[in-house]
Amino acid sequence: MVLPGLENRSLGDPYMMKYRGYYYLYVSAGDRNIYCWRTKDLMEWSEPFICCTDETTAVAYAPEVIYWNGLFYMCTSPRGGGHYLLTSESPTGPFTHQTGNLGRDIDGSMFVNDDGKWYFYHANNGGIRGCTMPTHLSFGNDVDLGCCISGQWTEGPCLFKRNGLFYLLYTGNHVWRGVAAPHIMADDFELGFSNEWGYKEGNWNIIDGQLESTGRYGKMLMGGFDDIHLTDYTVECDVIYGSGGTNGGLLFRTTNASTGGADDNPVLGTDFLQGYVFLASGSSSTLGKHNYGWQALSTVSHNIDLSQPHHMKVEVEGATIRCYLDDMDKPLITYTDAMPFITGRAGFRTHDSVLRFDNFKVTPASCNSTDIKSPYTGSSPSTHVRYYNMQGQPVSAAAAQNGGMYLRVQGSESRIIAVPTR
Repeated sequence: MVLPGLENRSLGDPYMMKYRGYYYLYVSAGDRNIYCWRTKDLMEWSEPFICCTDETTAVAYAPEVIYWNGLFYMCTSPRGGGHYLLTSESPTGPFTHQTGNLGRDIDGSMFVNDDGKWYFYHANNGGIRGCTMPTHLSFGNDVDLGCCISGQWTEGPCLFKRNGLFYLLYTGNHVWRGVAAPHIMADDFELGFSNEWGYKEGNWNIIDGQLESTGRYGKMLMGGFDDIHLTDYTVECDVIYGSGGTNGGLLFRTTNASTGGADDNPVLGTDFLQGYVFLASGSSSTLGKHNYGWQALSTVSHNIDLSQPHHMKVEVEGATIRCYLDDMDKPLITYTDAMPFITGRAGFRTHDSVLRFDNFKVTPASCNSTDIKSPYTGSSPSTHVRYYNMQGQPVSAAAAQNGGMYLRVQGSESRIIAVPTR
């Protein structure tokens, strides 16, 4: 569906409310404004109403609106960084802020029960959580509702009630499928930027045939929309250190990357992503995880000469991550994530550091060295079948015959299978 007024924009997180014979639609639009459309028949839509222009809620994620006793209440989490509550006398705004940042991560949703009690639901890395609302503008203590899709990032909660039963809806951030045409993607920066770089923030330049993080803060990801669904692959590059710091390295299995603040500031958005990063300094290497924040998963001490280039490589297979530095035969770090991110693109991230990178390459598990920048069409050339459980851990074909749900991957095709208990 294409909405009038923003035909060339990617809009997400649609939420619809019905009020006095009209349906009102709110979305994540990715700019300073919060928009709303109105329709009577779900076919013909109005031009967009601008509901709010306050910079505090710029890049508002998943705005939702409910009506109660003469006021419309909106909740939204700008860039997924905690929730604000707003009110208006009209479903089309203007909505004004009634609270500061109340936290609770991302994708908030309000529900009013038949007895007039209010409830709030949201998503975090553990799945869907819920709490009471002591007032219309405050949250109580939340609890884990035990709703998490296959150990993956789960979001978009929405509760409704029908015939005495409560129904909780939620979704995930990927669709458990492979890439339509997986192929090796690479860039040696000799002829400028490859056209396969799909996301870039911050100031990056090519100097002497190498990529430099001139702006000190930023992220780059290779691949387009289909490549967001890359699952198992190897990513590698050369890293060249100078005197500008060492906090930078390889991003992988990365989704939902974004800048921060109303002015799309890469400094504020340094942790606005979900995925992993492999970093190396003179004295240690670290595997880290981003979930709109930063967590070190594993750190290994060593000594390397920063005056020399070094080669970094990461292999991801199911929930297992192997990180290499210089020695490509022996992993420096091997880590199995209990709640892994399974899909996402690869690239670079720097934090307050000027580094150079070269000879970047992403090799999907179903490709070989002759596939570079040559997408194939039709069915996958690979006949090898791999299986994963719902925690992203590889299992044998025999184990996948036991009862349960499994992800079956063959070349570029993947699907969920349900095996009955014998």
